[in-house]
Amino acid sequence: MIRKYFLGIMKTLLMWFLLFHIQTSNAQFVVDGVLDEWENTPILSEPGEFPYMKIAEDNDTLYWLFSTRENLGDVIQNIGATKYINNCDYEFGALTPHVDEFSTNASLDLTIDNQVKFQGLGSYKLNYTFSGSNKYGGYEKVYIRKIWYDMDRSDLSFHPLGISLWVKGQTGNTNAITVRLLQQNEEFTLSHSNIRNNFFYTNQSILNNVGWKQLIIPYSWFKDENNSAAKLDLTRVAGIQIDITNTSKSSQQGTIHIDAIQQLTSYKPKLNHIPIFTSIFVQLYPDPNLNTNWQSDFTAYRQVGIDTVIVQFSVDGDRFNYTGSTISWKNSDYFEYDIINKMFTAAEQTGMKLMLGFEQREYPDDKGDVSAYNYISGRNKDILDDLYRLFSNSPALAGWYIPNEFHDGEWSGWLNPSDRIVLANYLQDVASHAKSKSKKFPVAIAPALWRGRPVDMTYYFYKSIFEITTDVDILYLQDCGGRCHIDQDDFDVYLPQYFEAVKKACDETGMIFGVDIESFEDCLPENKPYSPRPWIKLKDQLDFTGLFTKAITQFSWTTFRPGVGAFDDYKTYLQNNNLLRQ
Repeated sequence: MIRKYFLGIMKTLLMWFLLFHIQTSNAQFVVDGVLDEWENTPILSEPGEFPYMKIAEDNDTLYWLFSTRENLGDVIQNIGATKYINNCDYEFGALTPHVDEFSTNASLDLTIDNQVKFQGLGSYKLNYTFSGSNKYGGYEKVYIRKIWYDMDRSDLSFHPLGISLWVKGQTGNTNAITVRLLQQNEEFTLSHSNIRNNFFYTNQSILNNVGWKQLIIPYSWFKDENNSAAKLDLTRVAGIQIDITNTSKSSQQGTIHIDAIQQLTSYKPKLNHIPIFTSIFVQLYPDPNLNTNWQSDFTAYRQVGIDTVIVQFSVDGDRFNYTGSTISWKNSDYFEYDIINKMFTAAEQTGMKLMLGFEQREYPDDKGDVSAYNYISGRNKDILDDLYRLFSNSPALAGWYIPNEFHDGEWSGWLNPSDRIVLANYLQDVASHAKSKSKKFPVAIAPALWRGRPVDMTYYFYKSIFEITTDVDILYLQDCGGRCHIDQDDFDVYLPQYFEAVKKACDETGMIFGVDIESFEDCLPENKPYSPRPWIKLKDQLDFTGLFTKAITQFSWTTFRPGVGAFDDYKTYLQNNNLLRQ
């Protein structure tokens, strides 16, 4: 008994000894545990802050790990999923070239080199000239820089290890390369031009090489430029800068290439499941939907597990997609089509369920304009009453969809808390009207994941809305997987990181967390015209979404149906896994 008590005291003293000395240590300390068992254990301390601590429990034993992550070999050993900060393939979204304000006689030009590359379609080719020294006699510097904005954002706090980039220099190149992480303030209120606080790492030798060389920088190697007590907060890093410095102060011109700038994580997901789509969106238009064979499509969808079709909007502009309306403001300027009527007939014959959206209408430019929201709400409630009267007795009606989609982005968005409250009140007003009916159907929304802010702020963005929208039942978060800035290899970081945060907001407010996977590609600046995504790409989205929910829909009928897009390959996939319905 005395021995057990003594060992307990010694273990406590050892823990505090490690905590006291970790600030000056370059190693990892593990108390009661094997290092490689800690890879997917969450970090207990603030994400991205070093040193960090992890705690695990097994068989009533508590295990502790303290790490500074300063050992490069340890970082390499633990690399799991990675995400491109920039793949260096396109001019669109590229880091932009700059000349330091004191290097008045230097120059820098950035182009995409499609011939010399480490991966993908190209690399950054940087042609620079130096005169010898800057106007004060110091080192000349040129640099490329990118402040992240909406969909091109990287939140570096996800299972953080470090930064990686590939560099190709020239023999005899004595210039230094410096990588800087540009950090916002805690409130994330600095303008893009005012982000001054940066943490840097400099390498003096890697440019003196002909072939491609990988530069891996653990986050703990980054130092504050001002030698202050400021800490690198990976949740607030808002951009990246890469400098070339003329350390020899010689007159010269040179060329280097940079490729594959990546965020390294220790995240190693286990995909031991087979998720499926359970619903699908459809946008209705007279051409082609007047002649769509809904019974055939619904039968095919149900065979692959899709048992609900979500009609994005029942009214769009001057067009009603159903007949029989008695809305007072519907006059001779509106056209009527019986598309939804036919869909209900087919749904009742096949066992398909339908969720109906209301009116496709844009939000006001002034996101705090209450009167504009009230106008939209009034029209949507009128349409809801109309649809309820016509279709609520059908066994095929399964719910409502509020089609006025919002996003969490910076551009024309709702980052202002007061604007967000106005938005939430509008959504709740429509949803509560739906729940006032004698037959109470679920209400769904589908905002777009634009990543306008880091993950922790995105969590609070959605939670602040969901705390008000108590009559909204289902969130179908658009993954934006078919848009610009989304690299195919990034879904193992981009989706889990943000899904985890938004799901937490849902769980804490009673909302069902679902995901709307995009089955299309649409990014002309990256030479991707609107087209269906192939199954090999869509499967990645489905696999990582399945780690967080079974409520998986997709957008849309246009790019995913029998004979179109990945549908047939998906059907074969289910058949090979004995999941095809007879």
